[in-house]
Amino acid sequence: MKRSAVVAWLFVYLLAGAALFADGKPVDADDRGRGPTGYAGPGWSILFGAHGTAEMASLGPVMFRISDRIFLGPLIAYEESSSEGPGFILGGAKVEGYLNRLSSKFYSTSAGVSILAGAESINDGGQFAAQINAELNANVLIFPSFCLGTGPMLSLRLDSSALTVHPGFTFSVKEGTGYSDTPIFKLKEDGPRVCGYWQGLWTFVNDEAVFVDGGGTRLELPSGLAFGITGGVLRQRVEDSGSDLAVMLTGVTAEWNGHVNNWLTITPRVASGLAMYGWIAPDDSIDGGPHFMIRPELCTYLRILPFMEIGGGVGYQFVAGEAETAIPMDALSSAAFSVQVRVGEF
Repeated sequence: MKRSAVVAWLFVYLLAGAALFADGKPVDADDRGRGPTGYAGPGWSILFGAHGTAEMASLGPVMFRISDRIFLGPLIAYEESSSEGPGFILGGAKVEGYLNRLSSKFYSTSAGVSILAGAESINDGGQFAAQINAELNANVLIFPSFCLGTGPMLSLRLDSSALTVHPGFTFSVKEGTGYSDTPIFKLKEDGPRVCGYWQGLWTFVNDEAVFVDGGGTRLELPSGLAFGITGGVLRQRVEDSGSDLAVMLTGVTAEWNGHVNNWLTITPRVASGLAMYGWIAPDDSIDGGPHFMIRPELCTYLRILPFMEIGGGVGYQFVAGEAETAIPMDALSSAAFSVQVRVGEF
């Protein structure tokens, strides 16, 4: 094994040891009585390979609180791409420990190790791949249950040809029960809540269903009204005349959450903003432009964890104008269907 790989393995073990054996205190009786607590939320990693090439991946952890300073849970990772399917999809587990001596009030330091396996080069047939990630994060609790984290990452990747080392960094949004309960901006217990969500949205282009991967952040008031921002990009390859379809949505949302009981919520929602439709040519030039978009929809959510709801919606996406592109597109307005995962303190 190369010297760089040995050093990388030592770095992983040091981080794992720091996460598992840092000073901590046991969870008190009140925390144990609330059932499973923890956090989830979107994350991203940027890793560097040979010749300075960069690879961006989306990370989706669901972390359960094992003790006051230890979190453990499943993790998925997939490569970011705006005009074709993800280059790799990996799944596994992550352990994260918070270092008490390097944490105070709204700031905390955490070390994490994740082990993943799955497939890479999916667009070219696919092959086995495995990966170990070690990371050290600086975390800042902005609002109750809304934390931002960032820090260096080191990744060991095994594929059919070799074991390679990739340095990089990661950043994430952690929503739910975290290490600290002292945010920068305190909110009343019965006041507004800041929450986030992942959304997979299907609309239709030229009679073909296309998948837009995205999400957003929302501020929910005690009345059930909520306002937020949202966005998403195409996550599959649709090719025509040598060019790839590109779709990007961005906008704001307004909704009302009707909490039928403590596990069921029915939500009429409106998203409005810009929808970019176009074609990416082989030389990376883009033929297309933005259009005004408004999407009313009706959503239903089931609470499966104290910090997580799953659900979906049905609606219609109205898109003004027609795409003025060399490769023609039919009318852009279409039915819309979504699946969603909402996270935070509910």
